[in-house]
Amino acid sequence: MKRKLWLGLSLALNVCLGILLLLNHRSGQAPATVMAATNQPVAVAAVESPKKPAPQVTFPLHAKGTGWQQWVQALRDAGVPEKLIRDTIMADFEDRWQKQQDELQKRFERGELDDDDLALEANQHDNEEDAAMRAALGEDGFRQWDLEKTLGEMNLKGLTLTDAETNSLYTLRKDLDRKMQELQVAHQKGQLDDADFNKQTRDLQSQFDQQLKATLGDQQYAALQTNNDTSAGDVRRSLGGVAVNDQQFSALLQAQQQWNQANAKLEQQMEDAQVTGTNYDQQLAAINTARDQAYAQALGTNYAAYQKAQDATYQNLTRYKNAWQLSDDDIDYLYNVYHTYQESVQEYQQQAQAIEKGGQTVDWDAVQKNIADFTQQNEQAVRNYLGDGRYGKLQSNSVMMFDSNN
Repeated sequence: MKRKLWLGLSLALNVCLGILLLLNHRSGQAPATVMAATNQPVAVAAVESPKKPAPQVTFPLHAKGTGWQQWVQALRDAGVPEKLIRDTIMADFEDRWQKQQDELQKRFERGELDDDDLALEANQHDNEEDAAMRAALGEDGFRQWDLEKTLGEMNLKGLTLTDAETNSLYTLRKDLDRKMQELQVAHQKGQLDDADFNKQTRDLQSQFDQQLKATLGDQQYAALQTNNDTSAGDVRRSLGGVAVNDQQFSALLQAQQQWNQANAKLEQQMEDAQVTGTNYDQQLAAINTARDQAYAQALGTNYAAYQKAQDATYQNLTRYKNAWQLSDDDIDYLYNVYHTYQESVQEYQQQAQAIEKGGQTVDWDAVQKNIADFTQQNEQAVRNYLGDGRYGKLQSNSVMMFDSNN
């Protein structure tokens, strides 16, 4: 994908170069047209014969960003779309940046740099890109490009903003990005430990959210949160083709959003050392159980199909069914056998633990032998069903590995 992108940008570079060559070498010709990115003809005035010899045209592939200024104005005068000009400058910058990174990588491989050196250098990418774009486009052109890029990342679709609100959002976001980068650099240099870095990052984000809400107002802030909430997509993907109506989907979405909020809160508490070890595991299990129960209630009889769609073993069997020569009936059989086995082993172990907890002695060697015998029976049943060839395929890909130590 990246290779295709740079091929496209390389083509843009060639297009712009061709226009510049045309402008510099054409004299006294009739007006012509060039095709813009929209495939609409853009008129270009005739170029008068220069009073002085035209300068040699050189394309600043590896020059500093300031070398772009004369070319940018020529491209604009030629009617080349601003987006194509920007993309071309960015392609030039990325080409030079990649060459610099390749050299740094060679120095790293020679032992002249360490991981922190590479990380610090990579962290300068956006600053260097901004400097190159500012030098090439001029202050006004850079601000317009940077404003569109910055606000585009915020996903403001559907919001109606005044010019003052737009400028305020841009200023707020740029200030957040700058402070976040300063924290990142301090963390990479060892000036901030993990705990302080995480806390200060959260504090900055919380302050930004409050300022954002004050700027947008409650209604538009809520709309922005909806724009950036990926819960709906997560739920749709998780269904794996299970059909639901609008009411069911709404209930599933609410359960997922509640899970996201509870999980984020728990993770923050863990980072702050407010919960640890067993307490964390218990709270996470409770959060997961609450979501599962909400899903089961919303889906009803379709909950079993949903569970199947979520299962990693079922997903693997379905994805590679052609390579492993499995029919849909084969997949259903294997899924049911494997999960009946897992549930049976888990239930048997829990029963033994309950007996021991009740004060009775448990022969754990005998328990383990019974599980081992049960495992062998299931393995043999699957091997008989599939045959050695297909069974071997599953084993070599670590699918349906019956484990007596489960």
